[in-house]
Amino acid sequence: MMVSFRRHLSLFLAGCLVLVAFPLVSNGADLSVVERWMSTNSGVRTIQIDFTQTRTMTSIKVPIRQSGSLWLNYGSNQFRWQVGSPPQTIVTKHNGQLYIIRTAMKKYERRSASSGDVPHGLMAMATGFPRSTSEFQRRYSVQSIDTSGSTYQIVTQPKGQAGRGVKTFTFIVGRDDYRLRGMEIVLSDGSYVKTAFNRVIPNVGIPGNLFTPDITGFKETRF
Repeated sequence: MMVSFRRHLSLFLAGCLVLVAFPLVSNGADLSVVERWMSTNSGVRTIQIDFTQTRTMTSIKVPIRQSGSLWLNYGSNQFRWQVGSPPQTIVTKHNGQLYIIRTAMKKYERRSASSGDVPHGLMAMATGFPRSTSEFQRRYSVQSIDTSGSTYQIVTQPKGQAGRGVKTFTFIVGRDDYRLRGMEIVLSDGSYVKTAFNRVIPNVGIPGNLFTPDITGFKETRF
């Protein structure tokens, strides 16, 4: 059961979560889509995203679907990601540390946000969404940009440690307004997580203690 939890953790943290001159990429993708998406982030200091996440694992036949929320503060480089109501799992980043909290178990794990031992896909979320085309290009290698109905699918490979264990990281962007609608992450073992954004609130007021949840009475452990 603990092995299964570790794999679940890698998946929903990946999802979690979750966000110029155009050099040529291998497939000749037109990065103007990325530029127009990045322009929607201008002036965004904080953001709240309410999402629905569907996780599919190779060892489990029935996909797992959960609702959750993500808060990002770009100025202080902090985030909070949680699923369940009330929250069952909470992941926060502050002061260079990641806290993974399982409320029902009353346990938490603390890791360095810069550690190479961060779960698969988490590094991409822990650094927040890119806010400029140049930042996007530093962090992601574009594999293709496709259209599907009312959206663009920007298929990428995260660079560096963020790409550890990640086969593809796809950003879903609306064709009408170029705003981020969701993400799809495929892990190297064939598992994947799809995150659909239900509500996005830019420049939302965030209380400071949101990123430092009370873990009094919780036991520190290693998941």
